[in-house]
Amino acid sequence: MYCNIKLEMYKRGMTVEGMAQTLNVHRNTLARKLSGKSKMTLDDLVAIKAKCFAEIPLDVLAVRYVGSG
Repeated sequence: MYCNIKLEMYKRGMTVEGMAQTLNVHRNTLARKLSGKSKMTLDDLVAIKAKCFAEIPLDVLAVRYVGSG
């Protein structure tokens, strides 16, 4: 899961659906990528940064939490 992206979304009151519209992708596609069920590419991360979180360094957004279970 991309916790820092989810945290920034929460701070700004952004929904997955709203972010998906901004990125011009299907809501379910974005949800799967944010949860780690689908692969998040570097291009995806660059687009998220550019369109949603320009002031946050890419290496901060790209942190992925891999929990047990």
